[in-house]
Amino acid sequence: MKNKSKIISLVLFCIYAVLTLTAVFFHEPWQDELHAWVMARELNIFQIFYWMRYDGHFAIWHLILMPFAAGGLPLATLSLIGWSLCTIGTGLLFFRTRLPLWVRSLVLFSCPLFYYFPVVCRAYCLIPLTLYFLIALYPVRLRKPFRYAFSILLLLYIHSYLAGMAGMLGLFFLIDLIRHNRNLQGDLFRKKVLPPPALMLLGALCAFLMVFPAVGESSVVPKTFHDFFNQSLSAGLARTLNSWPSVYFTNSLAFLIGRTTVIVLFWLATLAGLFSLFRRSVSMGMIWLGGTVWMFLMSALVYPMLMHRAYLPFLFLFFCLSLPPARKIRRGGPRWLHPLSCAAVALLALMTFPDSWAMFANEIKHPFSNQGQMAMFIEQNIPRDAKIVTFPSDLISSTLTAFLPDHQLYDCETNRRYRVYRKKGKIPSVLNDAVLHYYSDKGKPFYLMLNTAMIDFYGLSGEKPARGLKYFKVESLYRTNPPAFFPAREDYGIFKVTPLE
Repeated sequence: MKNKSKIISLVLFCIYAVLTLTAVFFHEPWQDELHAWVMARELNIFQIFYWMRYDGHFAIWHLILMPFAAGGLPLATLSLIGWSLCTIGTGLLFFRTRLPLWVRSLVLFSCPLFYYFPVVCRAYCLIPLTLYFLIALYPVRLRKPFRYAFSILLLLYIHSYLAGMAGMLGLFFLIDLIRHNRNLQGDLFRKKVLPPPALMLLGALCAFLMVFPAVGESSVVPKTFHDFFNQSLSAGLARTLNSWPSVYFTNSLAFLIGRTTVIVLFWLATLAGLFSLFRRSVSMGMIWLGGTVWMFLMSALVYPMLMHRAYLPFLFLFFCLSLPPARKIRRGGPRWLHPLSCAAVALLALMTFPDSWAMFANEIKHPFSNQGQMAMFIEQNIPRDAKIVTFPSDLISSTLTAFLPDHQLYDCETNRRYRVYRKKGKIPSVLNDAVLHYYSDKGKPFYLMLNTAMIDFYGLSGEKPARGLKYFKVESLYRTNPPAFFPAREDYGIFKVTPLE
């Protein structure tokens, strides 16, 4: 029976690996993926840490990419790195966690582990591997406290959304250390208890200092601390609860069976999982609850629980239920407890299946982003020394340097060449002779590259774009097609601007 189970597990995981690698092969990286690669390629270590004030993230993902990007490897390496790390971590979770095979199989093909983490290459691909480290070290955390502390720090450094979960794990780890060593006295007690929490506290302080300057510098967080704390928390939480889970967590399923049905099923499964978690271990229930509340606060006050982030509470419920239960439960808890926890995780995983297959099918049929398509046209048709002004002054059009490191890309606000995006700028209110003169390149032709929203904003979508100009001729050269299926507005057009005599 065990051999049969191993064969089924191996076959399922091979199917998973082949399908996710196929999606990676078709995937066109978008702005958030490309930005990390460009930073790792163009900046040194000190600059990367400084740049976090504009990014609002921690530097661990950029440092992982740095040897590959700075070493001159092609951009395709980015997706393979993310896929490899995620697949290794997912495989360890799949083969070595304690839940039944049928539950693990459903989780394996859930949307985060099947699509978002292995295919859309961001720091989230480190989550499965980190969760495995924590699960493996949890039973021996008091014998290997520094390894467990490092694993908690790794979880923290993946994303600020995970700070609450890491903090709760660290807090209960400290409580366990104190309980375990309560009979020791004086220096011996301090020597046994204090170093691992001190390490975690120091690591958390470094993480805070890395992103603290983002307030006032980054385009993705409030501009001042007054703005940060002056927001309506209740309105932000209401907005999060109204859109999650049926919009961000189970979008395709809501379309199939109705939003209300999805919400009812989701909360029933989540509450059942949380109830069984508290019955198994109060500390694990508190860890999940505290971490999830933190994510909701981040969504309400900083930036929303979209894409990868929408699935984090589900994954951490799976993580907490995969840990060894409390001793009294192991000795003889209620028989229904284990089936209830399995059913809760299985239902939550199953509810994401329509999204898994919808995203996979879209990857095969349509581009995720059209940055690569536009970059290919520029590479083949526009001289490398030609000036290309990109619109808007935003991440959405400022990461083509990932594909075109040797082309002359200029920011539409500052009219300065850039290689690494810094932060969002302003756009001209109109494209008239004065604005084009500002961009003009010593009487030579130059180019404007805009995303579709900017093309519509400036009225450049007609047969004769930019009418009313006296000193410049604007002609459309290329529009990306088919449209990208992911709603990040990454469809583009490029226009040639020729000064008139």
